[in-house]
Amino acid sequence: MKIIEQLGSICKPIVSMQGLREFGVPEGGPLDDLSYELARTLARNSSEIYEISGSLTFELNRTSLIGICGAEVSLDKAITKDRTWGLSAVLHSNSALTIRPCGEGTYYYLAIGETAEQAPPLFLSQSSPSMARGEQIRVTRLGSEPTLEDHGFVITALRNRMGMRLSGLTGHTLELPSQPTCPGVIQWTPSGEIIILGPDGPTLGGYPKLGTVIAADRSRLAQLHTGRKVRFQFVTFNEARSLHETSTGALSRRIHKIQSHLAERN
Repeated sequence: MKIIEQLGSICKPIVSMQGLREFGVPEGGPLDDLSYELARTLARNSSEIYEISGSLTFELNRTSLIGICGAEVSLDKAITKDRTWGLSAVLHSNSALTIRPCGEGTYYYLAIGETAEQAPPLFLSQSSPSMARGEQIRVTRLGSEPTLEDHGFVITALRNRMGMRLSGLTGHTLELPSQPTCPGVIQWTPSGEIIILGPDGPTLGGYPKLGTVIAADRSRLAQLHTGRKVRFQFVTFNEARSLHETSTGALSRRIHKIQSHLAERN
């Protein structure tokens, strides 16, 4: 891919760093794994996938099948004149395409597949599950004070793949020894902000830990715009496990449906 113009961030998430946390290496992976998997499927299981926030103009050196999914975007080509949550389409070589976010969501995923013949575009009839509306984020409890359910929070502009900061608590003077962390852990900083660790976040942390965002809600949290209000709801570990199984089952059904539509298109 040749980038012509870029406004925002772009990266190619590494998803093969499992099992190295004890050596200080985070797992990595996409911020929104649901949209990532759907984009990959829309490009026929592509391994070249980019995580993007902001607008991007690019071109390819070969005619290829591309998949886009995640935040609502608009395209400057004849592929579609409407906003879209996701699509599978053929992009011709040396033909520039501009993608612009234009609605809900913060990140979208661009998957570039193999060389492809001309085929009509396939559009998702529904958004990625990570784009579900609502400010309620479910967490499991780690600490006792302060209780997250009793406060409202606002997502600040200080956010990246390492984590996101939210305002909403008062400060503290607690000093704790560093302990292991994981993606989704909620840390309480001396300034009163909380930090929710992302896939590239540190493996150790000394701030008090108040809870962990459940796996089923991490993608949705990552897609919320800066300035959005968030409230937390505590669930048990068994409930978190059940919600994760429900989420992965729904994603598998969506993937199977997309694969069937792609097969019919050919």
